[in-house]
Amino acid sequence: MDTHKAAVLTSPQGSKEKPTFTVRDEARPVPGPNEVLVRLSMTGLCGSDLGMAMGHFGSVGNILGHEGVGRIAALGSNVAALDQSVEVGQRVGVAWTRDICSTCESCVDLANEGETRCEKALHSGKAYDGTFAQYTLVPLRYLARLPPQFDNLPDEEIAPILCGGVTAYKAIKGCRITPGQWFAISGAGGGVGALAVAYAHAMGYRVIAVDAGPEKGEICKAHGAELYIDVTTPGTLGEKVRRATGGHGAKAVVVAATATVA
Repeated sequence: MDTHKAAVLTSPQGSKEKPTFTVRDEARPVPGPNEVLVRLSMTGLCGSDLGMAMGHFGSVGNILGHEGVGRIAALGSNVAALDQSVEVGQRVGVAWTRDICSTCESCVDLANEGETRCEKALHSGKAYDGTFAQYTLVPLRYLARLPPQFDNLPDEEIAPILCGGVTAYKAIKGCRITPGQWFAISGAGGGVGALAVAYAHAMGYRVIAVDAGPEKGEICKAHGAELYIDVTTPGTLGEKVRRATGGHGAKAVVVAATATVA
């Protein structure tokens, strides 16, 4: 039997203690007819992985992770017939959604991109072993091939985009405001927040970054924020934003902070 290394969750789900993992040999997955086997070279560690390990997402598997980058190692028996452009060696990303059922009320809600909320929850770390391993399986129809023009971009820069990046981008895109308007991002100095600042700046918005402390301000300005509001200084947030924008305020707000008060 072929094996591979995986970081396996060993603590009980729902535990209030810090989750524990053990690296051990597991049976190497074998692709089904419509799946590809991916050899992973990098995985990100998302905040939701901690939540999953602690039971906040319901029942999960023991191999978590959903920000993986790697290359196709093997094809299922039907893959070549379904898509001749898929080849062993192609660089791919492995994200949160591994597949969808295509029939539930969420999946058929195409206007609102409902498939991301598929009721079957065919997610990485739940229905499929996650990316905390050397190998994982991906259904062909949800295979995310990385374009060749990104070959020089390191794995560690791509991995966070597969969850944190798309989360930030979708939130900004959904606000549907006009470039050139003020756009506020709370928790702007964190992982998702910093990506949101970068995306909003690239999309032509005037970014107001909101976070706590001068160190976060440096991070936000480096990612393209025009203004930085430090919540630890005197005054209400609304007053600070209005004063900084000449009384205009923000046209839209994305909250990337984990604190409930935000």
